[in-house]
Amino acid sequence: MDVQKNRVVTVSYRLTDPEGTLIDEATAADPLHYLHGHGSLLPSVEKHLEGLQKSQSASFTVSPEDGYGERDDEGLRELDRSLFPDDLPLEQGLPIILETDDGEAQAFVHDVTDSTVVVDLNHPLAGETLCFEFTVIDVRDATEAELAHGHVHGPGGHHH
Repeated sequence: MDVQKNRVVTVSYRLTDPEGTLIDEATAADPLHYLHGHGSLLPSVEKHLEGLQKSQSASFTVSPEDGYGERDDEGLRELDRSLFPDDLPLEQGLPIILETDDGEAQAFVHDVTDSTVVVDLNHPLAGETLCFEFTVIDVRDATEAELAHGHVHGPGGHHH
């Protein structure tokens, strides 16, 4: 069975920068389970995995344009410190959810002063070239419930 839309795929992977510095990984002992074709992974990554079968591997590089985009300096916003709870430990890199006119947006704390918090709306990997090594551990058809919910159920997935 090969990797294609509406199949549950179990993979191990390593994500590094071009110099080989580890950014993220999922091991065979603690793999990633995802529903292919439902936005769980970057579209460019899913494209590279499409058609692979159990035990097959793929190594590929994803450019910023096909990854998380280029960094946008307009993504930095200076907000008044009073907008945040006093007991929130605001540290550089902390992910936070902001309420915007367009709904919720994820941001990351960039800098903190006594009166302001600078947040970055860019993804932390924006502007980065990403080097992936994937191994397909298993592929199966998704259940009707998984397709209806858009995510994996059971071991390694979401439990209701």
